[in-house]
Amino acid sequence: GVTTIAAGMISDVRTILTKGGDQMAFIKLADEGDTIEAVIFPKSFAEYRDILKPETCIALKGRLSNRNGELSLVAEALKAL
Repeated sequence: GVTTIAAGMISDVRTILTKGGDQMAFIKLADEGDTIEAVIFPKSFAEYRDILKPETCIALKGRLSNRNGELSLVAEALKAL
């Protein structure tokens, strides 16, 4: 649950529909050495959908989460770089 900031290039975007019919996304954020998955829930997805494209460089503020033994980010704010 620690708040952190990460920056990198989006290497993959996977959008899904929630049970309520809202769109959300899972992205892979990559830098020179590693990748991390980030979850963008529907409210944030609606706000930032325009920058959620592969090969877009972004800064992401979010909470660190340990899901299924792997670290991921739960996005709170995004910014194109």
